[in-house]
Amino acid sequence: MKYGGPIAFDSRSGVSSLVQVWFWAFVVFLWWIRGCTVVKAE
Repeated sequence: MKYGGPIAFDSRSGVSSLVQVWFWAFVVFLWWIRGCTVVKAE
């Protein structure tokens, strides 16, 4: 998976670019929450 590929490809519309950014932010957020939960569980 190449980073920036989809974002650069959709830069012409702008809206899709924004969706990509929010999507990755959401994924990172979920990953961070899961990481904290796992640490607390241990």
